Amino acid sequence: MVSCSSSSQFLTKGKKPSKVSKVSKQQRLSNKVSKGSSERVKKTSKRLRLSDDKLTFADSSGSCWRSPFVEFHHLPFPVNPQVYKESRRHDQSHYLDTVIRVIKDEYNRRSQLKPLLWESTITLPLEDVYTRLRIVSRGKRDFQLENSEVHMYDVFKSEGDVIVLVEGSPGIGKTTFCLKIAYDWAHDRIPKEFNFPQFEIVLLLKCRDIVGDLFEAITEQLLPKDTHECFRKKLMEFIKDFHFQPKVLIILDGLDELSKESKSYVDDLLLKKVLRFCYVLVTTRQERGIAVRQKVNFDMLLQIEGFTRKDAFDYIRKYFNSAGSEHVSTGKRLIIQIKKNSLLDALWNNPLNLLLLCVVFEDCQGELPSYRTELYQIIVCCILRRYCAKHDLEAPVDDRNLVRLFEDSLLVLGELAWRCLEEDRFSFREEELAEFESAIVNLAARELGLVFKEASLRKINPQHEYFFFHKTFQEYLAAFYLANKLLIKEVDFSESHLHFYDDITERYRQVFIFMSGILGEDARLLFEQIGKKLKKQNWDWHQCAEKEATFFLECFNESRNDEQVAIALSSFIPFPQTMTFDLSYEDTPTDVFIVLKACESFSQLQLPVHLALECSRWDIYANLDGDALADIIASNTQLQTLSFSGSVSEEITALLCKALAVDSTLHSFTLETTEWKSSCEVVAISDSMAANKTLTTVTLKLPYEMLKICIAILDKGLSADMPRTSLVLEIFGSWRETEAKDFKEILLNRSLTSLSLTLFGDMQDSVMTCVSEGLVANPSLQSLALTFYGKLSNTSVALLKDGFLGNRSLESLELKVFGELPTNWANISRTLHSAIKSTASFTVHPNVTGMVGTSQVACLCPVLNENLLASKLHSLAVNILGELDCSGANDLCKGLIASSVSCVTLNFKERVTDNVANCLFKHLNKLKTISKLTISIQGDLMGDRKNTLERLLCNQTYLFALNVSDSYSGDKICREVGLSADDSSSLTPVLTKVKDGCVTKLSVSVNNPDSISGDWGSTLCEGLAKSESLTTLSLTLNDIASIENIDALWDAVAKNKSFTALSLTLNNYNCTSEPMTCGLSNGLAKNSSLTTLSLTLNDCWVWVRMVANDLSDGLAKNTSLTTLSLTFNIQSDSNIDNHVMDYLSDGLAKNTSLTTLSLTVNNYCDSDWEGGMISDLSEGLTENMSLTTLILTLNNYRAFEGCMISGLSDGLMKNMSITTLILTLNNFSDFKGHMISGMSKRLTKNMSLTTLILTLNNYSDFKGSMIYGLSDWLAKNMSLTTLSLAVNNYSDFKGYMIYNPSDWLAKFISLTTLSLAINNYSSFDGDLTYGLIDGLANIKSLTTLSLTLNNHSYRPNSCVCALMNALVRNTSLVTLNLTLSDYNNFYEDWIHELADALARDTSLTSISLEVNVFSERNSNSESSSV
Repeated sequence: MVSCSSSSQFLTKGKKPSKVSKVSKQQRLSNKVSKGSSERVKKTSKRLRLSDDKLTFADSSGSCWRSPFVEFHHLPFPVNPQVYKESRRHDQSHYLDTVIRVIKDEYNRRSQLKPLLWESTITLPLEDVYTRLRIVSRGKRDFQLENSEVHMYDVFKSEGDVIVLVEGSPGIGKTTFCLKIAYDWAHDRIPKEFNFPQFEIVLLLKCRDIVGDLFEAITEQLLPKDTHECFRKKLMEFIKDFHFQPKVLIILDGLDELSKESKSYVDDLLLKKVLRFCYVLVTTRQERGIAVRQKVNFDMLLQIEGFTRKDAFDYIRKYFNSAGSEHVSTGKRLIIQIKKNSLLDALWNNPLNLLLLCVVFEDCQGELPSYRTELYQIIVCCILRRYCAKHDLEAPVDDRNLVRLFEDSLLVLGELAWRCLEEDRFSFREEELAEFESAIVNLAARELGLVFKEASLRKINPQHEYFFFHKTFQEYLAAFYLANKLLIKEVDFSESHLHFYDDITERYRQVFIFMSGILGEDARLLFEQIGKKLKKQNWDWHQCAEKEATFFLECFNESRNDEQVAIALSSFIPFPQTMTFDLSYEDTPTDVFIVLKACESFSQLQLPVHLALECSRWDIYANLDGDALADIIASNTQLQTLSFSGSVSEEITALLCKALAVDSTLHSFTLETTEWKSSCEVVAISDSMAANKTLTTVTLKLPYEMLKICIAILDKGLSADMPRTSLVLEIFGSWRETEAKDFKEILLNRSLTSLSLTLFGDMQDSVMTCVSEGLVANPSLQSLALTFYGKLSNTSVALLKDGFLGNRSLESLELKVFGELPTNWANISRTLHSAIKSTASFTVHPNVTGMVGTSQVACLCPVLNENLLASKLHSLAVNILGELDCSGANDLCKGLIASSVSCVTLNFKERVTDNVANCLFKHLNKLKTISKLTISIQGDLMGDRKNTLERLLCNQTYLFALNVSDSYSGDKICREVGLSADDSSSLTPVLTKVKDGCVTKLSVSVNNPDSISGDWGSTLCEGLAKSESLTTLSLTLNDIASIENIDALWDAVAKNKSFTALSLTLNNYNCTSEPMTCGLSNGLAKNSSLTTLSLTLNDCWVWVRMVANDLSDGLAKNTSLTTLSLTFNIQSDSNIDNHVMDYLSDGLAKNTSLTTLSLTVNNYCDSDWEGGMISDLSEGLTENMSLTTLILTLNNYRAFEGCMISGLSDGLMKNMSITTLILTLNNFSDFKGHMISGMSKRLTKNMSLTTLILTLNNYSDFKGSMIYGLSDWLAKNMSLTTLSLAVNNYSDFKGYMIYNPSDWLAKFISLTTLSLAINNYSSFDGDLTYGLIDGLANIKSLTTLSLTLNNHSYRPNSCVCALMNALVRNTSLVTLNLTLSDYNNFYEDWIHELADALARDTSLTSISLEVNVFSERNSNSESSSV
């Protein structure tokens, strides 16, 4: 074995050591030991310790490491063990010390910075010009920048921080930062006060020069070429030894410049697959950092933000001081220029830009650029002028001419630069440049000073290469080349292979920014191509992340033609008119606001006009705060509306209040919510709206129980001195009388000039009464739009008509009903059309007075298309709400002729003219495919028109029926009287008419009856007793303390012989004496005509005595009563403890005439029900033998936990008479639990029940299930043949309407008929038909299905498509009755799904299809719907 002991041999790899015999060498070593001459060994920096036969070293801190040398007894020659170990220890220390000294010398050499690589004579010593950089940390979880600043020697602050990532933009000082650490280590200048580890070796590697593995890169970049192999080997052994790795720091500078060939080796280091205990510091550009930090678990994430303003000025002083004392004043002038010129703010933060700024300022004597591209253009021109001066060439004065002179050379360098970028290279071979030189004469590319030649460090193919002295210059040259190609139309980025996200905005980001600056005004051509590419990719501005947003901004700004460039881009990907953001999720992109903010002054650019915010949680998770939102709203001068939908919490309130507080162009604010945290939020939003001076329209979308909140918000916002004159309300749910009165207060606001009211749900007459009275009383209302999604009664429509006609200020009126129309709708429409003044605008929908033509009939085409439904459609009913014209009649008949439908029903709601009658006869008389035709006409059909259609009776092909009825009856119900009174003056005349027999139906509502003077009660009772015409009485008494002689009412009931229906409603009955129903028992016992009794008790303290003493006894004695309807409103906890149902049960057990019992329970109090509301009714159901129909309606209005129905199992199980059970469940407030539970086990034994009708309505926040635990009963019941299920959702729903029906539907063996109706009025999280789809597909007994699908919401529910597919999978179904009602333009989606499904069905033999298109499908407001 030969060892190297001479330091000269380290520098002379080829020189061989002199020959020494083994004996003489051993003798010399023995002599040195015998003489005790170990001084040279003791002078090393290691302390020697011997342990057995192994050699161990310890450094000055006591850390030990074991030598990797061979053991002495393995040597091929005899040697003294002690002498060998000491000698080897000395050799190892000598090797390491020498290598460290060489590496430190390399860092000293690099510290002589050459800022102008084209001018090698200018050097700046690192220690003279280095200036502090601002370094901040980045969160490891969310990667967000933090405000905490980190010192450069605190990058390894924590003990476990061994791998650190430092990001920074181009030229920000990453390389100098790395060199500073290496330089300070080499000079032992790292401050002791920081937690920077004391490293034995610091290895600074340039990623761009790494070829192969890291060990090869270390030797090639840090050691001289002639380094002896043994030194390389010892260095590698030291690095690879686990014991020494914590003493090694590896700095990888420029990870973004790493070649693909070396990526795997560096990845092994970062992923700790090699050198796992070494400290690693990595720098990279941010675009590369985004990707690498997702892959590698760095212990610390940092970012260099560049110079602060103070640091930038320090650097300028250092730069000019290093140039000499005569340049100090120049530096001061530059500082003054930066302070004055705000356009330079983007340059001094970046060290490279600032360096170039100093150079340009020094050369150009104060002429400074404002943009980065311009700066590089000046630098390039400076380099070109230097070249001209050096070669005695005359340089053009104009920079453009100068660039044109060297255009060939710049384009060649640009093409090479772009080629290298695409191939992930940062240098090009000399032979690549030679190819261009052979083709272009006098090419000066290699001599200009834009690239420099460097000897290759590679061992394989060591040919010289040309480098760009910074990647930024490489990117600038590539941009110069591409900009030229774009102008001569040789490149089109809309068709190129470059990906927008990975390439344009990330990998080649700086290239495209430079291109924007080079192109200037022509940058619009570039962004037209980018816009085309994004349009093909279906770009959505909502998904614009920070990377894309800042890219657009930098390019716009760099072009110095920002507005036109932005317009060019938006011509292909325009900003949406409505921007919608969900604040519930952390990953919701909001960075498009960066672009919108930058474009705020672009008057020619169309920016969003509507901003919609959503948040389904109490907290905001998206990256958007109130200040940012307020800034966006204030800056966008085109923004018109702001809307919010979701839960209103403190955080949301603060956000909205700041948005409303700023000066802006907003004129409309929309708030949609079902939840408020507290009343504080209401007050805050109300105050903010009052302070806003631009809002003219306020829109509130709330459940009906929040009307008081609505009033509180509008109390300040609709005052006389505010600009708000327009109000839009969307209210969900069926109102009670209290909500109707609240709404009347809104209508009476005199500052309101425009009102739009949309109501979801069936409307009560009391609501329409308040609307009508409010319209009459408000003289300032000029515009009114009323939209109803639900059912209106004849009385409600008549009341609306009275309100419209009573108001004298209306100039615009819209009345729209989407749902079942009342029978007097046509008459009301005609009356309004003729009565409203001609100057007013009037729109009604559906307009049955309008014409039905080709465009309306066209919606039937998908139904009548023989290719889709020819073999399936057997029965068709068409309802024509307006007057059919000849073109519509012609198209309708052609459609019927083309189809194979056999049974056709045509229902005309308006008159049929002579021409239409002739057209119908002409076409229908030729029909050969139908077997039955029915025409029903509710309009005018007189004379020849009727005779024409009656001629179809002679047709021998099919059966024909013609039904004609007069629809021109008045809108008032004959001899009906409705009255609401506060004094006797209004009661007396009406009661006199009752007495005289002029009234058949009487409805009386009395407020505070005990305060009304006069004996009106006796007058009423006398009239009832003597009346022979009165059949129906509805009596409502409000705020009752006591009423004298009320028992006379029941005497009158006993005497009256015409009575068939009595309805009594008691509101807030607090009488502590005899209850209102005292005498009811006697009245019921003696009356023989009364068949229907309805009793409603609201907040009555004595309702137990009413039921126990009066109703129960009366039921037991009465023999005529067939229908009993009871409504209990639970207003307080005190009502709950009383066993009302016990007494009712006793009466039911003894009654023999009652066939129908309807029971409605309304819960208005916060309570925890453990046993169920009506469980005590079970015994009465068991013993009653006459009851055939049981109707239960359960309404929850307050926070409820528990079960509304439980314990009825016994009664239903033992009852042998009930055949029909109707359950209606309505949730109006927060509900947690089950509406119905615990009815499953015993109901399986019921053998009488044949029909079950379930109606499930959700109007508010729901968590749980409407029906739970019925699956076993429904699956095992043997008598049930008909099931009707209606599911209505009016608000946010989280849970299940029916829990898991798939199993019990599949197991049914008796069910033959299923009626299913699904109505969606609002948003729904989950599935309206959870599990129902599979159940329909697998049930084997079902033969008839009636399916009704009504879409009222803004978006269709996904269950529709799934239901269609279930029909195909079912094999037993033979009859399908299908009704499709479209309220929001989704008709075409439904009908095509249906057509496709039925085309694939194999079992259906009969189909009845009804299609109602209620939505407005064209711009003609006068058109009717089919």
